[in-house]
Amino acid sequence: MKNVDKIQALSTLRELRDELGQENAPRRVNLRAHIPQNSPAWKAFIKVAGVPGRKVRRNTVITRVNATIDSLTTELLDGASEDGPQVSRRVRVSDFGRSRNLANTSGVNLELRRLTPAGITLAREFLSDLRDKPSGAVTPPQELLIDEEFAARFAGDIRLEMRGFNSRREAAAYLSPILQPVSHLIADHSGVWSWIGMLYFPETVAREDGAVKLSPLDETFVVNREDSSTRSYQLRYRHYLWGAWRLYLQHGEQADFLLDRPLTQWGDIEERCFGSTRIFNSIGVVDLILRLYTHGSQQKRGFSRNRAGLRHLIRVLAQLERTFDVYGMDSDALLRILPAEFRQWETQQTRSPARSAAPGF
Repeated sequence: MKNVDKIQALSTLRELRDELGQENAPRRVNLRAHIPQNSPAWKAFIKVAGVPGRKVRRNTVITRVNATIDSLTTELLDGASEDGPQVSRRVRVSDFGRSRNLANTSGVNLELRRLTPAGITLAREFLSDLRDKPSGAVTPPQELLIDEEFAARFAGDIRLEMRGFNSRREAAAYLSPILQPVSHLIADHSGVWSWIGMLYFPETVAREDGAVKLSPLDETFVVNREDSSTRSYQLRYRHYLWGAWRLYLQHGEQADFLLDRPLTQWGDIEERCFGSTRIFNSIGVVDLILRLYTHGSQQKRGFSRNRAGLRHLIRVLAQLERTFDVYGMDSDALLRILPAEFRQWETQQTRSPARSAAPGF
């Protein structure tokens, strides 16, 4: 299979996995109803998992889809390693010095890596220790960034600068062009984004009164795909940098309110827009939410619980979905089919009181 077909198959399988991960997805799945037979995605699936039955349990299909995605990603990575430019040398912990603080190395460029299972375990231990001692050092163990045991090299000659970001837009505008050559490989690669989370941790983590203010969710910095008990991979949308990158690619300048917020600021609008794959992938619904319930850089007063507020909107969209393709419509078309009570929000310019949202909550 050609690389272009593998990339197409990856895209199709990722969309299918997201679709099957929705709460209203069927408990039994006939893959033929979701993927055209003889398509690259079908051929890749058959190669890894064999011909599927017509009523397979959803979780079983998701597991096999993940295995196929892993296989395709490995093949593409192997090809990139053979054909692409190689990094000139391996960076060693000794290059920095054991006592050197990596948080103070602004301007240093590191080659793109991915956390190994051992690296993800070490990263989660670091976050746990920091929650116990929030006034402690905020620099991750150096091994998480530059030691092959914990941080294996990734394909291509991609290097990232150690720096800080003032907003989602600033982070995404920096990361997007640099990661573009490998975007098809890292779109859902938890190891890469966990390493990126650790790389930028010192400058990204929120602070209050001299102590760090961590979310109770590791996923804001580290995602463990293998940890099915805590649904870690399903919570990957909470990853500060991964989420910013995806938002920038999917919505661009149409999501100014979300893009211009700090990476760690998380509220009801973020949860609704990022938390649902169908909403996140819908240009029209996200635009509608921001159009109705935000004004400039502020949320409108009472936007969440008031009559025709955000939570009410989500329920109404679910009802309208029975008749309309709500996730494929633009915001103007959506407004026309919504009850009239929602339109009052578009002209309302009352802002909610200025306050800082707790990071990750």
